[in-house]
Amino acid sequence: MRATIALLALLSGPPAGAASPEGGRGLWVGPIPVCRDTAASVAAGADLAGRPTVTVTLTPQWRERLQRETERLVGKPLAVRLDGRIVSAPTVLEPITGGVLQLAGLSAREAAAVAAAARRAC
Repeated sequence: MRATIALLALLSGPPAGAASPEGGRGLWVGPIPVCRDTAASVAAGADLAGRPTVTVTLTPQWRERLQRETERLVGKPLAVRLDGRIVSAPTVLEPITGGVLQLAGLSAREAAAVAAAARRAC
């Protein structure tokens, strides 16, 4: 459960109303929409240097999908998109097994927008 990439496809397709990750509105981690229906919790914070972070814990259904997706992408980038724009593309160093994503390397404005998007309905 050591998933600290700066940061995913669904079991049954995206939630109702969700668009595709490339041009879709909202927050997407790979092909997974991150929103009120898929995120169990969202917390804004800061790393040890005081830079903004957003930590998202996915619901159980999505945790399995995240693990499978990150197993497939070890050594490759995983795009994080906000309203169709890539805000981060960290390299997956190891599979994420606990369903927790920590998104770092964002500006304060991006972090606030990411957290807000993760809390909105899909």
